[in-house]
Amino acid sequence: MLFRSTLALNLGCEKQTQIGPRQGQGYMINYEQSQILDYNVAWQSSVARSILGNAKSLIPGDDYIIASEDGSNVISAITNRDGTPLWQVPVGDRLERLLGITRVGNTVIAATQSDLYLLDVATGRTTSTQKYGGENIASTMPLIIDNEAIYGTTDGRIVYHNLNAGLMRGAYRFTTGFDMKPIRVSDTAVLVVTRTGRINLLDVKASTVYWEAGVLDPIEATPALGKTGLFIAGIDQSVWAFRLEDGH
Repeated sequence: MLFRSTLALNLGCEKQTQIGPRQGQGYMINYEQSQILDYNVAWQSSVARSILGNAKSLIPGDDYIIASEDGSNVISAITNRDGTPLWQVPVGDRLERLLGITRVGNTVIAATQSDLYLLDVATGRTTSTQKYGGENIASTMPLIIDNEAIYGTTDGRIVYHNLNAGLMRGAYRFTTGFDMKPIRVSDTAVLVVTRTGRINLLDVKASTVYWEAGVLDPIEATPALGKTGLFIAGIDQSVWAFRLEDGH
């Protein structure tokens, strides 16, 4: 992963065993290549714990860079200044599957299928652990809007989890489960895509559906949201565009 004009990161190359910043030789791209790409390589650093590990997700920031490792529940942080490792912590237990991470202000939110772990971005210390509770088994990474985490389940519900109270506020049930993270349209409206390719614009405050549409086959690629439309590359060899106003 390269960040233009700032840095180069090693996300878990097999030959890279050390954890820490590297100066001088051994960059992912050499000087000639960096000139062609118009990059200024400042440093590189490993964010994977194991020798064969790869970064599953990466959140760049002006202060810290947060990453999670593929195949484990380990989350790492390095400084954006020079790649110095800050902390590296596991969340949950080995039976929990880490769905992903996100950052809200000074808090890193790590989501598993049953829990949310809130970590201090500077230290990695867990400040809160919140259980979804009941039969709420998440199948998607939550979308954070204000003080709520909105996620999909395998049994076809979109659940609204209040982060302040640590409890479910409500849910809306669909006929099919979810694999894709909800897509934010506004402070109250989110797009949710079911496993069968049904697309719904959902009002999460009133818990009502504005409109429903669909494509011929299940959707695998994450849809792209524009100012007035939703664009989908389908496995039916078509590109679909839907108006946000009414779903046509």
